[in-house]
Parts: sequence; C-alpha cells; structure tokens
Amino acid sequence: MTKNYEENLKLKKLVAYSEELFQSSADETDYDRITEMMNNISGARYAAFILFDENINAYVTKSVHASNDHIKKASHILNLELVGKVWDKQTGLENKIQNSIITRFSSIHELTKGLFPETPILLLEKTFNAGQTIIANIVRNDFNLGYFVLIYHVKEELLNEELIEVFSRQVGLMLERKKTEEKLQFQFRYQKMISEISSSFLSVSDDKLDKTIDEALETCRELFKVERAFVFLYSDDKKSLKKCYECCDDGIDPHADSFIDMKLSDYPWFEDKLGEHDHIYVPDTEKLPPEAEVEKNKWKEYSIRSTLHIPITESSGIIGFLGFNSIREQKWSDEQITLLKVLAGIIVSALEKRAEREELQIQKKRLSDAQRIGKTGSWEFDMNTGIVHASKEAFRLYGLKDNSITIRQVQSLVLPQFRPELDRALKDLIEHNKPYYVEFDMKRPYDGEIRHMSSIAEYQAEKNIVAGTLQDITEQKEAEKKIAEKEVWKHELIKDSMDGIVVLDMLGGVYEANQRYADMLGYSLDEIKNMHAWDWDKNIDIEQLPWTLKSTRKYDRYIETQHQKKDGTIIDVEISSSSAVCGDRELLFCVCRDITDRKRSQDELKNRTQLLDIALDATCAGIWDVDLLTGNIELQGLESWKKITGYEITDFSNYNLTMWQQLIHPDDSEDVISKFTNTASGKNDHYMAEYRMLHKKGYWVWVRAHGRVASYDKDGKALHVYGTHISIDENKKAEEKAKAASQAKSDFLANISHEIRTPLNGIIGFSDLLIESQLSPSQLHHMQTIQASANSLLDLINDVLDISKIEAGKLELENEKFDLRELCEQIADMLKYTAHAKGIELLLNISSEIPDFIVADRIRLRQVLVNLLGNAIKFTITGEVEMEVHIDKIHPDCKADIRFTVTDTGIGIPADRQKEVFEAFSQADNSISRKYGGTGLGLSISNRLLEKMDSRLELSSEEGNGSIFSFSVLMPYEYTGKSDKNKSPEYRKVLIVDDNVKNCHNIRSILKDEGVVTEIAYSAKEALDIFKDKSDDIKLIILDKHMPVMTGNELLQDIRADITCFYHNIPAIIMQDSTDINDVEEMENDKSLNGKTTEKLTHTITKPVKKAEIIESIVHLLSGEKDTGNEIYHKLKQAENKHDVKYKILIAEDNETNMLLTSTIISRILPDADILKATNGSKAVELFRDEQPDLILMDIQMPEISGYDATTMIRNIETTKGIHTPIIALTAGTFRGEEEKCLEAGLDDYAPKPIVSETIRQVCEKWLFKESDTEHTGSNWNKERDNNNLNNAHFNSAWLQSNTDGSKELYNKLIAMAMKSFIQNYEQMCAAHSNNDIEEVSTIAHKTKGTALNTGFNILASIAEDIEKSANSNSEINIVELLDGMKKEIDYLSTFFNEQYSE
Repeated sequence: MTKNYEENLKLKKLVAYSEELFQSSADETDYDRITEMMNNISGARYAAFILFDENINAYVTKSVHASNDHIKKASHILNLELVGKVWDKQTGLENKIQNSIITRFSSIHELTKGLFPETPILLLEKTFNAGQTIIANIVRNDFNLGYFVLIYHVKEELLNEELIEVFSRQVGLMLERKKTEEKLQFQFRYQKMISEISSSFLSVSDDKLDKTIDEALETCRELFKVERAFVFLYSDDKKSLKKCYECCDDGIDPHADSFIDMKLSDYPWFEDKLGEHDHIYVPDTEKLPPEAEVEKNKWKEYSIRSTLHIPITESSGIIGFLGFNSIREQKWSDEQITLLKVLAGIIVSALEKRAEREELQIQKKRLSDAQRIGKTGSWEFDMNTGIVHASKEAFRLYGLKDNSITIRQVQSLVLPQFRPELDRALKDLIEHNKPYYVEFDMKRPYDGEIRHMSSIAEYQAEKNIVAGTLQDITEQKEAEKKIAEKEVWKHELIKDSMDGIVVLDMLGGVYEANQRYADMLGYSLDEIKNMHAWDWDKNIDIEQLPWTLKSTRKYDRYIETQHQKKDGTIIDVEISSSSAVCGDRELLFCVCRDITDRKRSQDELKNRTQLLDIALDATCAGIWDVDLLTGNIELQGLESWKKITGYEITDFSNYNLTMWQQLIHPDDSEDVISKFTNTASGKNDHYMAEYRMLHKKGYWVWVRAHGRVASYDKDGKALHVYGTHISIDENKKAEEKAKAASQAKSDFLANISHEIRTPLNGIIGFSDLLIESQLSPSQLHHMQTIQASANSLLDLINDVLDISKIEAGKLELENEKFDLRELCEQIADMLKYTAHAKGIELLLNISSEIPDFIVADRIRLRQVLVNLLGNAIKFTITGEVEMEVHIDKIHPDCKADIRFTVTDTGIGIPADRQKEVFEAFSQADNSISRKYGGTGLGLSISNRLLEKMDSRLELSSEEGNGSIFSFSVLMPYEYTGKSDKNKSPEYRKVLIVDDNVKNCHNIRSILKDEGVVTEIAYSAKEALDIFKDKSDDIKLIILDKHMPVMTGNELLQDIRADITCFYHNIPAIIMQDSTDINDVEEMENDKSLNGKTTEKLTHTITKPVKKAEIIESIVHLLSGEKDTGNEIYHKLKQAENKHDVKYKILIAEDNETNMLLTSTIISRILPDADILKATNGSKAVELFRDEQPDLILMDIQMPEISGYDATTMIRNIETTKGIHTPIIALTAGTFRGEEEKCLEAGLDDYAPKPIVSETIRQVCEKWLFKESDTEHTGSNWNKERDNNNLNNAHFNSAWLQSNTDGSKELYNKLIAMAMKSFIQNYEQMCAAHSNNDIEEVSTIAHKTKGTALNTGFNILASIAEDIEKSANSNSEINIVELLDGMKKEIDYLSTFFNEQYSE
C-alpha cells in the first residue's frame, strides 16, 4: 500500500513538474529547480544536472542537488569544484551510456572506471555511503543535450525507470525549445544588425566610411560575443597588409597595428588556406597541424584560442579579410559564417564604391592634364538650346573665359573663308552621319593671333547633341610646310637610310648626302656637299660616270669600287643607283655600302676553308651533316674519309644512316646508335662515340665522332646534326700496347717479388731456426747479422714494390671505421722512446672537436704519420716535435676536413731543396743519407698515398729552424654520443707545472673540455709562488719530472715537506720520459718527508700526455686509488696445446729450400707427424687421394699444376667422399687482393712468406687443434677476448708461487719488476720499429719473451714470440698489430694487479 502511494505521489509530481517546465521562460532556465525536480521524482540521495555546451564542445555541470556541506566535502575529495565544472567529451563514457535513456551502474567507480582516478572515487563512495548510480540521458533527435547523474545509498535502488525517462524527455523538450528560441532571437538581432549596417553604408560619405566600418565591427563583435573583430586590407601587390580596422572588448589590447606591412609569405599556411577556401575557421589554435606552426605561435603570442577569417574579394581576387578572435574556444555554425560573409560583401562593396569615386577624380584630373599638354579640348553642342559646353582647355584654345557660349559666338571666331566648310560638315554629320573632321583658322580674341585648328565630332541623335574635340595644330602645319619643300629628294634619301646615300648631279657634283655617307668617308656633311665624286674615287671616268651609275639600274646589279677616306684609308664600296628629276635637274641617287669587312671576311673564310681542308687531310678527320628528315648524310673532307674507311663516296648510291649503321661493328652498334638518337631527340646536348667501322678491305678501324644538333624547325624539332669524325686507330693500338706493357710490368713485379722472397724465405727461416739452437756467442752474432741483412733487403724490396705499385696504379685504399685519437696516441707511443732517448720533447695536440670515429685507410694513414713523425724525430737534435690534429672544416654530409701537422725544431730544409724531398730516392742532401740513413722513399710514398686520399703534403721550412709538414684529408666521421665514465669532477682546480709552454697549454685544453679549472706555472719557482697565494684552491698538481733548476720530484718533496700545511699530502701526477726507469724499490721508497706513504697520492704517466690516461689518473687520485699505469685493455691468447695426436701433413712446394724449411718447422712443432712431400700440383693431388692428410700446406706458384688448380681438383675429390681438409696457401706474393683470391679459390687460410716457426704453429693451432677461442693469427690480434677473469693463459700464479717457494715478498717483487720491464721493453720496441730498426725489435721481443716465460705471463710471452718472428720475417702489418696487442695485454695485466692489491 505504501509503495503504491509513493509511486502515485511521484507520478503527481511528474505531472506538476512537467507543467512547470512548459510554463517556464526559455531565457531564464532554473537548473537548480530542474535538478531538484529530478531528485524528488527519482528518490535518489544526490542528483546532478550536466548540460552539453555546443560553443565549447564540452559538458558543464549546471547544478548539484545536495547539501552545501556535502557538495564542499565531495569537491574536496575529488579536488575540483563540482558546480560549473567543464568535462571534455569522453568516448569511453559515451560508449557506456549512449545505447539507452537510462543506464544503471552498481557504483560510482563502475561508471568512472578508466575515466577518473579510482582512489578518490572509492573514498567518495565510502564517505557518502554511495551505491547504485544512474545516468539519465537527455536526448532530442538523436542528439545528446546532456544527462542527469543520480546516486543512491547502498541497498537503495531505482524502482521506476519510466518516471525518470519521461521527466528526462520533458527536460529535453524544454531545452530544445530554449535552443530554438535563442536561435530565432539571434537571427532577429543579426538581421536587424545587417539592415542597420547596410543603411549606414548606403548614405555614408567617403570621409566617414572608416568610422562606419569600425562601428559595424563593434556591433558584430558584441552580437557574437567575441573579444576582437577586425578587417585587414592587402597592399596593391597583395603581398602584405597595408590597412586595418579593429574593435576590441574591454580589457583586450588591440594589436592590429603590429601586423601592418606584415608579409603574407611569412605565414604560408594561412595564405594558402585563405586562397583555397571561402573561410578559415580554427576552433582551437592548439590543435593546428604541424605545417601551421608559425601561425600557431603567433596566435599563441596574442593569447588567441579561436579564430575565424572570411576573405574579402572583388573582381581582381582577394583584397583582404574579415576576422574574429577569441581567447577561448568559440564555435561558429555554418549559418553564422554564411551571415558573416554577407557582412564581408557589404564592406567590400562600400570600399569598392569609394575606390571608384577616388579613381574617377583621378581620371578627371588626368584627362584635364592630357588636354592641356596635348593642346586638345572637348566640346558639346546642345542643338536643343544652341548652347556649347566646353572643357577648360577648349575655352583656352578659343581664347574665351566663359564655361558655356552659343554656337554663333564660336562661329564668329572662325575666319570667314572657313565658315561654309564647317557648316557643310556639320550638316553632313547630322543628316547623313558622315565623318566630321575639319581644319580651319581662327582668330583669338585676346591677342588677335591666327591659329590653325582641327576638330573631330560625332552626333548623338538620342540626345540631339554633337560632341567633339578641338586641337591646336598650328606648329604641326608649319612643320608639314617645311617637309613639303624637301619632299622629292628626301623621300628617296629616307628609303635606304641604313646605308650611305649621296645624290649627284650629272656632272658628278654632290647635290645632297646623308650623315651616314659622310661618316663612311670621314668628312663632315658640309664638306661632302662641296665635293665631286672623283674627289674620293681617283679611278672614276668623269665622262662615263652618269652612264656607269645608270647601268646598275638597267642591268639590276651593283658595282664595286674603292673609295679613299679623308685620312687616306682605302675602303671597298658597293654602289646601287637610280635617277630622278627634281625640278629641271636630273639627279643620280646612289646608295653606297662599305663592304671592307665583308671582303676581308670572305678572304678569311677562303683561307680558313683551305686550312680546314689541309687540317682534315693531315689528321684524317672529316665533317658530316645528317639530314634527320631524309636520313641522308653529306660528307666533307672526302680524302680523309677515304683514308679512314677506304671508300669513295661514289661507292654508295646514297650514303645515309642505314648504310652508316651497317658499317659499324656489331658490338658497338647499339651504344653508338643510342647516343646519336639521344642527341637528335634532345636528351643529350652533345654526341660523342668511339667505335669500329668496317674498312673497304674487310678489317675494322677505330673512329671517334663528335656532333650536336645544328638546326631546328619552328616547333623545336631537330633537323640537322652536324659533327666531325677522326681516325683513332693508331691511338687505340698504342693504348692496347700500353695496357699490355702495364700488365707485363705487373706480372714482372709479382714474379720478381715471388722469386726474391723465395730465397729470402729460406735465409730468414733457417737463420731463425739456427738462432734458437745452441750457438757460441760469435756464431749467434754472425747469425743475427745474416738475419738483419736479410730483413734489410726485404725492407728495401717492400719499399721498391710499394712505390712500383703506386706508379702502376695497383695500390688501392681500404677504408674502415676507427678511433683517430687512439691511432695518433699509438703512433706517439711507438716513437716516444726514440724521442726521449735523444732528449727531445714529444708533444701530442689533438683537438677536442675530433670525432669519435672516422672512416679512412687506417694502415696507410698510420704509415704517413709514422713517416712524418719519425723523420721529425730523426732530424731533430734538440728541442721538440709536435703532432697536431684539428678540424679545418665541417661539411653537412657528416664529412670533415681533418688537418694533420707535424712540427719540429730540427735541421730544416733549404728552400731550393724542398721540392726534391718529395721525389723518390731523394733527400735534401746526400750527406743526410750517410749521417741519418734511409732510402729517401718515405716522403715520396707518403705523398703518393695522400694523393690517393685527394690530398698532398704541404711543407714550410727554413734551414736551421725546423720544418712543418701538414696535410688535410676529407673524411666521413661519426659521433657516438657516449659519455665519459671517467670524467673528472667539476670545479676542481689543478696546477700544471712544466717548462714546456706548449705542453702546458695542451694539458689545459684537455682538462678544460672535462670541466677542470687550471693554473699554469712554467717553473718550480712559479709553482711555489702560486701555492703561497692560492693554496686553498689547488686540489691536484701535474708536474714534469725533468725541469731546469728544480726537478719535478724535488718540487713535490718541497710542497709536501711542510706537514703543518694542508697541502703536504696533495695528490700529484708526475710526467716522465719513456727512458725513466723506476724500479720497484724506488717506487716503494717514494715517501714524503713526514714518513707517510704516498702511493695513493702520486701517479706517474709517460709523455706525450694522452687524454684518457690523464683523466683516469685525476679521477683515481681524487678518489684515493692506486696508480693503474695505463688504460685497461687486454688480449687473450691460450696456452700451448698438448699435441698427443699423430697427424698427416702434406706439403706442396716446388722450391727445395722452402720444402726443407717447412718440413723442419713441422717436425719441431709436431715431432710425431707424418710429413708428405709434393714438388708440384699433380703430385699433391695424387698424395691427397692416396693418403688423405689432416692438413695441406699449398704453395701457389708451382710447375705443371698451380696451387689454385690443385686445390680445385682436391675439392672435387672431397665432394665425392663427403670430407673437407684444411688447405693453407703459402705464397710470397705481396699484391693487394692475393689473400682474397686464395680464399675465393677454395683455400681455407693464407700464410704469407717468409715462413717462420710462429706462422706454422698458428696454422696448426687454428686448423688441427680446433681451439675455438684461440684466434691469434697475425691478422686477428685485434679481435675481442673474454676478460671476465685472469686465467693461466694470462698469468700462471700457481707456477710462479711454486718457483718462489711460497715467498709472498719475492712473488710480489718479481711481478712488479716484470711489469715495469714489459712497459719499458714495449716502448723500446715501438721506438726501434719507428726507426725501421727491425733487428732491435727482434732482440727486445726475444728478451721480453724470456722474462714473460720465466714469470708465468703466457700470452705476453706468446705475443713477444710472434713479434720476434714477424720482425725476423719483416712483416710490417703484423708487427704493428702485435705491438697493439702487447700494449693492451700489458694494460689488462696492470689493471688486474692494481685491483687485486687495492682489495
């Protein structure tokens, strides 16, 4: 009963509320009352009314029905103001509620899931005990006008959806009615506004038009409720804005003036859109496309959020635009935009009318000015009244002052004799419509002067008026009178005025002449008129002159003669003449033309034609002309054609393109015809082809043809192709001979390289074996001398082959990506020992702008730099040598010009000998070769290599004052963007102490790039003074060990001596030479005067300073770590394998010495191996088939069957048996591409001669023992290795401990001494290598190998052994790579031991 009662009560409320809604005014909608009604009908605890606002395209909360306390609390929880909250359209929410009027949700968070943060919603539900949530859509005509949100308490729910649905529909009807009424009201106001604006423009004067436009804009702005309305007009060229009108709301600053003279091209998107469309509407400037970035930024600058622009157009196009701006999103309907276009039309119409009126005034003034200047007036005779109206100029011509007079007054001015003619002409015009043009004389009233007048008129019958013009022609008539007096002779004279004209009487006297004729003879016109024909033509026959001149007309020809000019010069003249009678005199009119230049050109053409014929005949060349319409070919220089092809032109009935094509060699025909066709069709400007033609005797001859299009028709189509042909048969034969000679030279170099290296292989290989055997000291010395001599000979051969390869064009660059800084530092490391041993300062200055990586031929660039730096050190006695690297220019395609400069303070080069140092086998002075050594090939090879890189060496030198060698190379580059993990702390000040100024500044530059502040002292005294003044700032000191007066060590001891000062324990980096030997005891005794150890406060580095090394030392010192020595790298090389397997080794070698050497080495490495020997390729294939060896060492150049062919035959046999045997190429070839050729032929690896033990051992380890992580062939030392732990391959700790009887002190001491020895030996080897002292490299490597084996450093021992072997075999590239490997292994070991001790 109660439930029915409540439902009936709600139904009654619904009816009452519906009536209330329909009785409410649309202008004053009470949203709070509507929300209260929905809350009462639904029975919900809370209700909210959310309405869609079309103007902002979003929803707005209009009302919330709840207590004020609850509304405040809810707003606080949600962190927003509920009433008035703007909600953007949410697709997710609309998808949830769009399918029905009523949508139920179990809770608020079910409704808002994914749309609103969950935590505040759950808190809201808990605070208000909220449960079921209802969304009631307000929909009209499938358009969502808004919705009600109804929230019930937990355990409460909506019972009657129909009531809510009905009420929602009633609200929708009310809102629709409101919207319709608002639209009608707006249309009424707009119609009224347009009517008022139209009326105001119709009656406005020109001077008040601008104000009227401003008033119209203000009215429109207020109606549409926008902040700014404006009109902009374009300049005359329509490229900029020249005028503006603007109206702004209160508080809105105008800014239209800032756009005056703005170029439209500065805003391309706006300009294009306005030209393409009838309006530009931007509801939200923040959502403009990327191409409108300029416009977006400009509008944002003026806080414009929404904008509308409507173009103002006239017949000539767009002349401006009408616009509206808003600081908020503003929605404009299509109807509103259409209405605004009407306003734009009204404005442009008013502007056009004003412009027309202004133009009319201008035209009137122009007409008045034109009449005044041209002495022409206008008049109009009204036949109805008899009055004549005339222009100001017409009255001036009449001599009257009135604006209108009668026709009789006008006629009275005309002289009596002309009046009848004027009357007749006027009558003929009116009655017969005949043309009216009269000339007459009249007398001016004010001065009585007679003036000649002309008048033209027309009759306008519909108005019964005659309108015409009046012109004063007095001066014209006088001029015509004068012209008439000379009309007879001047008519003939003007006819050919471009030539000289002279008029003679029958006695030869000059009657008249023109200026052209006088100029031709060098006389004045007056002089000519007083002369006779024989005065300039001495050969003339006076009696026959008239008949001679007359005959030219009779026989239609010219006569050629010669005239003498006033200055005596003789000129060739061509004369044509005619006669005429002037009065009672017969005259001869002579047209004379100076043909001196033409005669000279004809003579020159004749001479050139003769010379061309001679040249064509001498060079076997000819000229051809192809008629493209007919295909016919016309030939000139037929003798040359006969010499080239053997044919006479008579051998062909019609020589044409078809016949020409048949004579071309089939292999050349397609290319030649294609080139000719492309030229004829306009694809190519020029035709050039070399091809073979069939000689009449049946053999082929080479021809080169050139040509181009010579003429075109009116449509631009080619008509003729004109060109030359020449025989190049002898050149082609010579070229083929040259190629054959070049190939023969290359073959000779390859063969001689092989033949020389083959015996050298035996000498070096066996001397290597003997050196390792038990020899007496004298025998060892003799063998080392033999080995050094052989290596020197091999070095000379390599240099000669290098220069030969360059000259033959066989040397190619192989570019790769590498670290340029690392390369330069390696080169400096190689050469520093030599420099320091001579007491020379070696400086390395690498710009911080140098990229991380460049792309170039690393080996060849290194070769050039080593040569330049080595020479600089070699020829410098005292002072310093500096290598500088910086960027000359950055190119946009990731390329840079990088400049390398080597500067020394050496002996210098005399100016007259500087060119010679770049020549092969040349030095500045023969005594230099005796004193310093060398072949003189280094700079020549370097310059040739740089030419390959599109560069060359530049030299600046003065005898006795050193030299500067530099070059710049364009290189691709790459920045990795990597961060330096060792970057030193910022804001730390470092003191640099060195007597060498350049070194100080180089270090400062390095540290500046890392953010380190520096002070510089150039002596120990300056350093001590700085410490006194700035001791609080200095956090670290970098000092040179070798300085005059006080050394670096002494300075450091003085600084640390005073224990009362805080800097007695200041960190320090000592820069020393590579010749400094600090043994372990010296390092252990390096203590400050107070007795405390300084091992964590002092690091040593070797000059030249390297960036990574000094930065790492600074970082370690400031963090309290020990000296790590150098940067940390390593190389892994596994220990020797135990060879327990018995192998079969096949050696294919035709040279008896090499066979003995190779088999001996195999026997030493594999004592139990079964060695099979083949002296040619055939025997090798036979032994393989019978014995199936485990490894084949194959010489490439052998008799009967080469190594390549033998390998192919073996691979074919393997295919049938399903096996694969490693075949290693043994070759003495040195040319580029030989290794690739071997691999392509099916061989597995490549071992260059001379062969030494290490080469064979590496081959066995790689291909027999199959150790996957042993990759230490000569070219593989730079591959990465696993460095996670220090295994026995790097350092056999247990072995060393067992050999030191467990003595930790001795164990540590041996390690320290060994590491110092390795570093020292490495630097000495680099120095020896840079001086090409390969014997010294071998000796030091041998010593290093012994030290490493005795202390358990297995990989280091193996690398040293490889270096020793490579040095003995003079393998340049292997030595360089192995030295890199040794450096990295030493750094790796240094890092390991420092980390171990620091723990």
